[in-house]
Amino acid sequence: QFEVLQEEGPRVLYAEHFLTDTEVDALLPVARASFMCNYGTYVFGAISFPKSNDDPAVQCFIRRACSWAQLPVSNMEDRINWLQYSPAHTGVHPHMDAKKDDGFSRAITVIAFLTDVEGGGETQFPYADLIVSPKKGAGLLFYNRTADGAIDPLSEHQGNPVTEGEKNLV
Repeated sequence: QFEVLQEEGPRVLYAEHFLTDTEVDALLPVARASFMCNYGTYVFGAISFPKSNDDPAVQCFIRRACSWAQLPVSNMEDRINWLQYSPAHTGVHPHMDAKKDDGFSRAITVIAFLTDVEGGGETQFPYADLIVSPKKGAGLLFYNRTADGAIDPLSEHQGNPVTEGEKNLV
């Protein structure tokens, strides 16, 4: 079950129960362990791990994300990104997930929120006047391209600074 938050410019869908608490509780330690293995601490974290990871929690997320996007797993990027930030971090600057001429062409972005955030941490689409608050287990899907395949400049988005708590997402 999902809700259409915005029909176009960009099309944005929201699923309050994209992952269950049990699925989130299994996925978060995998992401943290990948980060700890590479960096040793996670005050702010950004790590990616291969979609070939055998962990059942990772495979569950992959299947769920691809099913929601109505795309085969073969269309998914080779790596899953995990982000974690707290009030020590300033947020994520406005950016687009689909870019010209760099060989990177993410047509659809699927985000799963792994933690509730006590303050801030919203995903904001500044040109589309849309703000989505992170909620544990919720999912956000948005299209980075228009129906004709052009990059949608309105898909530019940002992660607002966390003012209280910790934000985790894949």
